[in-house]
Amino acid sequence: LSDLLEDAGEPLVVFCRFQRDLDNVQVVTQALGLRYGELSGRRRDAIDDHACMASDVDVAGVQIQAGGVGIDLTRAAIGVYYSLGFSLGDYLQSRARLHRPGQTRPVRFLHFVAEGTVDEAVYRALEKRQEVVQEVLSTIKR
Repeated sequence: LSDLLEDAGEPLVVFCRFQRDLDNVQVVTQALGLRYGELSGRRRDAIDDHACMASDVDVAGVQIQAGGVGIDLTRAAIGVYYSLGFSLGDYLQSRARLHRPGQTRPVRFLHFVAEGTVDEAVYRALEKRQEVVQEVLSTIKR
């Protein structure tokens, strides 16, 4: 994450499932001297009064469930999934916050997936637009 944030050179959004992950993103961001804002169940300083990514934020840490409908994150063209949730709907909505009308640049999404973990099955299911729980269960049964 540190290398990615250091080399990005532009605002980006880091999606997380857990608050502990958001805390880690904040620590890394601040250690690099970048400005951090968050959109989660506990904070909303990553967005302005118009529900857009705040102009004084370099890295927006967004809890996937909190970054749903009505939020405009098109100020960033890079979305990073630090941790994934199990909801296909939340995943698609989070992607749509960056890739929506008003976005003028190509959008890139990066996923941090630990090899040999259930995260691989979750990622595969989300990318195939399948129900995550069914995909994970079928992977475990193999």
